[in-house]
Amino acid sequence: GNYNLLRWGRKPRPDTVLDESLKGLERKWRIYHYYLPAAHVLIGPGGLYVFVVKPQTGKISCDGKRWKNKLTLGRALLFFGDESLGNPPADLDFEMRQLARFINEKRPDLSSALMHGAVVFSNEKAELDLKNPTIKALKPKQMKQYVRAPAGEGGKYLNPEHRRALVELFDQEVARIDGSASFVTGTFGMA
Repeated sequence: GNYNLLRWGRKPRPDTVLDESLKGLERKWRIYHYYLPAAHVLIGPGGLYVFVVKPQTGKISCDGKRWKNKLTLGRALLFFGDESLGNPPADLDFEMRQLARFINEKRPDLSSALMHGAVVFSNEKAELDLKNPTIKALKPKQMKQYVRAPAGEGGKYLNPEHRRALVELFDQEVARIDGSASFVTGTFGMA
């Protein structure tokens, strides 16, 4: 019902927002939508990136771990059809733990792969007021800069062999779910 409507029926769709925001990344990046234990996973030189996409509009405030989405008259009229903000830090933590568990079960030798996460507010009408957030919160226009930054800031990169092995693992999972080895992910290529 609502779960599929929010995933596939809402425009713009979360996967489309992420693909458009990351368009132009080098060939060393690949994104997977809805095939892995985390809904949106990007893999590249800086490691694995898990994204939780939130479609909320209006003023979204954060003070540490507390998040609020101010209720306006327009939102009140749509209240029952709108997805709640929920708990972005807990949502992101859950998805990251699920992906880490999957990797550890399938390939324990890759369980130490660098993993990053962010909540992406996909609606351009979202106004973020962030005070001491415990997680990274982004608008779509900030995503490319974010995924390129970890390697540059800390000098840490995902070993190219590990990156290829993770892509192979993820591709196998997609093929298992799809029943074939040919599939489409939002891919930017793979070197």
